[in-house]
Amino acid sequence: MQHLLSCATAAAGLWLRTIPTVGSDTFVGAYLTAFRSFFSSCKAISDGYRKYRGTAFKVPSIETPSGWMVIVSGPQMIEELRNASPSSLDGLEFLKDFGQVHYTFGKYNKYGHSGPYHTNVIRTGFTRALFARYGDICDELENALDISIPVTKGRDPEFQELQRQYTMNVLIAAGIVHMFPTALKPVAGWAVSGVPRAMKQLHEYLGPMIEERLQRDEEFGGKWEGRPNDMISWLLDQANAEQRTAEDIEYRVMSITFAAVVTTSTLASRQEYLEPLRQEVEAVVSEYGWSKESLSHMSKLDSFMKETARYWEPASVGIARKAMKDFTFSNGVHIPKGVSVVAASHGIHHDPDIYENPDNFDGFRFSDIRETGTEEMDWCRHRFSSPNPNYLIFDYGKQSCPGRFVAATQIKTALAHILVKYDLRLPVGQDDPSQLSTWLGVHHFVKSGTRMEFRERQATV
Repeated sequence: MQHLLSCATAAAGLWLRTIPTVGSDTFVGAYLTAFRSFFSSCKAISDGYRKYRGTAFKVPSIETPSGWMVIVSGPQMIEELRNASPSSLDGLEFLKDFGQVHYTFGKYNKYGHSGPYHTNVIRTGFTRALFARYGDICDELENALDISIPVTKGRDPEFQELQRQYTMNVLIAAGIVHMFPTALKPVAGWAVSGVPRAMKQLHEYLGPMIEERLQRDEEFGGKWEGRPNDMISWLLDQANAEQRTAEDIEYRVMSITFAAVVTTSTLASRQEYLEPLRQEVEAVVSEYGWSKESLSHMSKLDSFMKETARYWEPASVGIARKAMKDFTFSNGVHIPKGVSVVAASHGIHHDPDIYENPDNFDGFRFSDIRETGTEEMDWCRHRFSSPNPNYLIFDYGKQSCPGRFVAATQIKTALAHILVKYDLRLPVGQDDPSQLSTWLGVHHFVKSGTRMEFRERQATV
């Protein structure tokens, strides 16, 4: 068996050597390049994109099991990457490797192997609830989970802090574990991961409620009178018999929370956009009220959100997949089984042939395009929640982010309320937004402790 594994690894290495490298590909040099790239991945991707645009290149990476990340670009390769089936190129398996969940999630890792049914909850329960519960979103916009978890839990400051820290803790722990050889990963994961502790805290908040819900479902079936229409119920409806445990449901809750990100730092740093955005919101709400329908008429706000996502992208790569078997693109680029392959989203989002003046922030870039469009497709294509080959924030294709419509609704609602109720700015001396964020691996974060100043104003709607 060991001989077979060695042969497979050698074969994969031979195929990878045919793909050009950005940085060093010697044993020591590749490790040093990978370590440096962990804190500046966008530079390596930009360099590779400029040199190998339209084809593939690879960079050393401490964030993937193979030690390499193959990065592709060009319309044809992007199409083939996004259309590949999970049996060939799998996004979920990439995330498991990327997050080192085998080592950082402890006993909770087993729930991820029982099937990602929580993604169906996002696609169905969450998305359907946008209309029925939009009033709840408006009332509880300060906390994205307040539409899903009972108010007494969702408003608890410690519960909110638990949600806020979860994403950063997972990624930091994963980055550290990636640096260790396989034999030491279990020990490293146990030492640095905060996931088991976070899940234990979550059980203190949600465990009794879920156990009670399970008991009532057992006694009365899943349609008993007064059964809450919330995320817990949606998860229980999708779970099979083996998955109907408090710990499994809690794991799904945190998996959904991991993807929920809302920030207003760009708005605070771009004072010139406050008034035109505020005028749009006030005009729309005066005509349509605070409703789901009104959001579709806030084209400038939607454009501002999309430009923020493009300019301050949350990750430097997109359409991230793991090869479940050998995969060959039509241009002959071969991806060996087990190797990670991604799209060069940072290069694409900052390509002057795709976006005019891409290194300048233009908050109304997409609303201007939509206003000049002649077809309905022009309007749909340039929405914040609409992935396309040149906008990969929400992935692209069949495996694209299932929660993008929920995220768009929550973010737009929150920003609209903030605009009409508050003046906001960054503290004096901190008005450079580039100083408010940091790169960690391929992910881009607002720095912990970033502050904004709010001043209440007289709302007119």
